[in-house]
Amino acid sequence: MEALGLSRQLGSKYKLLVSTSTFVRHVDDMQPRFVLDLAKSLQAHFSIVVLAPSYPGACDIETIDGVKVVRFRYAPFRSLETLGYSGGIMAQISRRPLKALLLPFFLWGQRRALSRLCKNQHFDAINAHWSIPQAFIA
Repeated sequence: MEALGLSRQLGSKYKLLVSTSTFVRHVDDMQPRFVLDLAKSLQAHFSIVVLAPSYPGACDIETIDGVKVVRFRYAPFRSLETLGYSGGIMAQISRRPLKALLLPFFLWGQRRALSRLCKNQHFDAINAHWSIPQAFIA
């Protein structure tokens, strides 16, 4: 970790924010699990928080399989927050083109949530999934 310019006192963990546009909704969710699996595998070295989009029925903050998850809001009603699930953003928009109208709100919501988390928790690093929009936002 020191090669990355990160240093810590003995016994303390680095703080890592994982930002994603899709994430499992619960332990048994059929969404792809690779971001959750990555976060779990890094917990030995990092204190991890995952920033993921909200969805209908979501808790704002929860723990899934030992990983802390913060859900960001991006629509006035949770019933509209469906972009990040059931195949992801592009699949949602191709099935229902009007969902593209939610995209600016999604980007703004994630940017706002990421800024708040970084200001309040002082992360050592951010792992962004994907280049667009998460890395761009980060």
